[in-house]
Order: sequence, then C-alpha cells, then structure tokens
Amino acid sequence: MGINYILDKAELENRLKELASTPNVELPYGAMCYDIFNIIDTEIEYTCPECNTVSYCSRHGVQALRIIREYFTALLNAGYDFILYEPEYCKKCDVKNDNPKKLYTLMIRFDPADDYHIVKTNDRYDFECLFSFLTGEKHYHGLHDDELLYDHINTISKMTGLGVDTVIEWQKTYVIKEGRL
Repeated sequence: MGINYILDKAELENRLKELASTPNVELPYGAMCYDIFNIIDTEIEYTCPECNTVSYCSRHGVQALRIIREYFTALLNAGYDFILYEPEYCKKCDVKNDNPKKLYTLMIRFDPADDYHIVKTNDRYDFECLFSFLTGEKHYHGLHDDELLYDHINTISKMTGLGVDTVIEWQKTYVIKEGRL
C-alpha cells in the first residue's frame, strides 16, 4: 500500500481545518531512556550540494539534514513544488557564516500561480510534521513518541503558509479550552 499524497491546495486547507477541530486525545508515552552518545554533539563533514565545498558542521545538524532531504525527495517525487536551500551549512555559500544555529530554507507552493511560501527552520520535526500532514496522517513521530498533528497546527501553517484563519480559531480552542501553551 503506497503513501496517499494530498496535492490539492483546497483539500489541504480543508484537512488543516479538520485537524484543528478534532478533539485532542492523549497518546501513550514511550520509554524515557536516552542514548547518552546522541546527547554529545561533534562536528562531521558536510558537502554542499551547490558548490561541493566540504565544511565541518554539527553532527546533529547534518544527520537531521539527511532525514529532511529524504522527506524532501519523497515529496518532490510525489509532485509537490518545493525548493530546499541550505547555504548556511556551507562555509563558501554562507557569506555571513555567523549563525551558530544553521537554518534550512524551504520554499513551497501548492499552485504554480502562487508565490512561494518561504520558511526557515532548523527543526527536523517541522519537516516530519509537514510530511505527515501532506500524506494524510493524524500524527507524526516526534522527538521520542508519536505526537498528534492537532497539537502542531501552528507548525503545519508555518511550514505550508496555509490556514492562517484556521490557526487563529485553533489557538482559541487550544489555549482557552484545553489550558495549553
């Protein structure tokens, strides 16, 4: 059974509204043990896809970038109009090169007549949340456990540029009725 990608902008807007109005339920927590090795960050080689320059960057950042590229490639192959840009990881392409938190730039649009929505983030879970939303899932695998997309309507809107009005209504419910944030 293949992945069901949602390509239509109106369908994605409706999906976001549906998720925002879905009652929240608690998911069971998983184990709370962590691999100490993964807490310690080191620098590893990063090869820029634009200019082929080798730089040394955070191991966590480069590993996250590899995962993000997998999501990006899958969505691109499904027909989405995305551009992933990562100049801040390259010592040659990043003119300023002064930001310790390297950011990925995602440009996305759902209609060729629209301008690209541009977002900068360094959080791979933003991309995992986006991927789950675009493939019709109701949850995604967060840092340690599955998380409901309902809890991440802001992230979905940030990553897609969709549903600004939906987010405002969702925030009223999420913050006031559920006492969150």
